[in-house]
Amino acid sequence: VCLYQPGPIATEALAGIARAHNIARIKAEVLGTNAPMLAVFQRSGLPMTRRNEGGVVHIVLDLAPASP
Repeated sequence: VCLYQPGPIATEALAGIARAHNIARIKAEVLGTNAPMLAVFQRSGLPMTRRNEGGVVHIVLDLAPASP
C-alpha cells in the first residue's frame, strides 16, 4: 500500500495494521489547505475528532471496534 497516494485503501490498510498491533488511535497533522488529504480522513468512516490550530488540522482517528 502506498501511503504517498492516500485514499480509502491506504487508510483501511493503515487502520488494519494499527489494530493488529493494538493501536487504538491514529493521530495526524495536516495543513488546513490540504483539502484532498483532509477528505481522505473524512471519507475513512472512522470516528474522527479534529482541531484547527494555526493553519494545521490535528486529527485523531479512533480505531476501537464499535460496541455491540
